[in-house]
Amino acid sequence: MEIKFDKVFYKNKLINTTLTIDDHKINGIYNYNNFLKVLLNPMLIEKGHIFINGKSYKKIEPKKIAIIDKNKPFYTARVIDEILFSAKIRNYKSSHINKEINDLLEAFNLDKSILKRIDHSLSETEKYFIKIVSSLIYKPQIVIFKDIMNGMDYNNRKLIKRIINILKEKEILVIVTSMDSNILYELTEELFIFDKGKLLVSGNTFDIYSNIEILMDNNIDIPYFSKLTYKANKEKNANLFYRKDVRDVIKDVYKSVS
Repeated sequence: MEIKFDKVFYKNKLINTTLTIDDHKINGIYNYNNFLKVLLNPMLIEKGHIFINGKSYKKIEPKKIAIIDKNKPFYTARVIDEILFSAKIRNYKSSHINKEINDLLEAFNLDKSILKRIDHSLSETEKYFIKIVSSLIYKPQIVIFKDIMNGMDYNNRKLIKRIINILKEKEILVIVTSMDSNILYELTEELFIFDKGKLLVSGNTFDIYSNIEILMDNNIDIPYFSKLTYKANKEKNANLFYRKDVRDVIKDVYKSVS
C-alpha cells in the first residue's frame, strides 16, 4: 500500500508537496493538520495529484482509510452497537464478525463483557481502544492514529506499540500524527515534518532527530532524549549516542564517565 503526493497545492497551507508513504515502515507526521485535511478531502487540491497504489485518488474511500481520533465522540451508547455501526456504514459484512470483535478485544486485554457497557461508563483509555476496534473491524488498508497516546500510562503505550507493529506486519499502511515529537520519536520509523505549508524534512526518524540543527533553526519540537544528548555532546563533549530508550542513555552516560 502506497500514498503518493505529487506537487500538491492547497491554498498556502500545502505548497508543492511531493512525498511517498508506504506500508514498509511506521510513518509519522508532525504538523499534520493540512496533510490530513487534503488526504481526507482530496477535492480541496488546487494543483497536483494524490495517488493511492498508483491510482488517482479524488474522493475519500471510507472502506480503505480509518482515522482513529481520541476526541471523536461515540455515535451510539452501547459499545457493541458502536462497533457494529462502524462496520455497517462501510457495508462490511462477515459471518464471523462476532469472533473478529472478540479477537480484537482480546488483543487489547479487554473482556468481552465491555460490549454491553455504555460509553459513559468507560475510562478514556477504554474508549480509545474501542475506537481502534471499531476502526479495525472493517479491515482498512490505511490506519491513521491522530494525536496518539496522549495521557496514556506506560503499559497502555506499550500495548499500542505492539498493535501498530502487528498492523505493519499485515502490510497495513500506518500513519501516526502528533505535535509531540517524543511520541513520534518513540513510535515511528519514517518521519515527515511540515512547516509553514512546506515539507521541511523527511526520512528516517532516528536520523532526523539525531541531526537536530535544522529543527532548532525552524523552532520544531525536539524529543527530550535528542535534546539531552545534543546538549551533553555539544556543551560537555560527552560523545553520547542518540537513543530511544532511557536505559540505553544511562548506560552511555556511565560509559562516558568511567
